[in-house]
Amino acid sequence: MNTAPAGARIAFRHCPAANMYWWFCDDVVVEALPSCMPVTNVTAVSTTNSITLSWTDVFNTNNYSVYDMATGSVLASGISAHTYTVQNLVPSTAYTFGVVSNCSATETSAATVISANTTCLPYTAPFIEGFEGGTMPTCWTQVGDWEWSVGAGDEETAIGAHTGTHNIKVVSSDYRGS
Repeated sequence: MNTAPAGARIAFRHCPAANMYWWFCDDVVVEALPSCMPVTNVTAVSTTNSITLSWTDVFNTNNYSVYDMATGSVLASGISAHTYTVQNLVPSTAYTFGVVSNCSATETSAATVISANTTCLPYTAPFIEGFEGGTMPTCWTQVGDWEWSVGAGDEETAIGAHTGTHNIKVVSSDYRGS
């Protein structure tokens, strides 16, 4: 059983506000801090085929590993800088990475996890979208008060697709119908 250091104290302070003269406490656990602390403030900056991760380490471990959290595989280890670029990624794809501090040969921190998407490739002219996938194209973003849906025609107006079997229906959120 671990014991607290001599002179250790735990304090609870209650500053009552209007009509709040009570408080509850349950299952208080006091544990030693891990000797190998995780990195903090992980950020991601994306391009179409890479994601650059950056982080802060208040203990300056200067030995890090980056994991692909989807597969559990180590992408890089022995990183001494507070940044790493994951390359050769697929455009317009979601990724989840973990950054780990390697404090010694046998001790590592918990992973600090971050998710990021690679950006979309630019469209080149002429560009045609027939909505035949039955869903909104990956790199399209709905903006404003409009409801977008992709389907096989419109039951209300009997308007079908110009080509193929699918089209997009864009309706103002203010539309009330008649």
